Amino acid sequence: MATLKRMREEAALTLDEVAYACGVRRQAVWLWEQGKNRPNPSHRRKLATVFHCTPREILEAIEEGQRKEDDSVWAVA
Repeated sequence: MATLKRMREEAALTLDEVAYACGVRRQAVWLWEQGKNRPNPSHRRKLATVFHCTPREILEAIEEGQRKEDDSVWAVA
């Protein structure tokens, strides 16, 4: 399953481009990709438009990114 970051990279978009399309700052997109924050439903719809997918697929990508972040925290311990 793809993460939000992978979706962005496959679309060949920068953090700035995605941020502009969503009407947020670059840091917000980075936090979404890192699983440290979640976009609200409005931003998920905008991300779905940017990545040509459904809002549900965006939510699944965010959840996958959070799982990977959680796994990496435990792997270090």
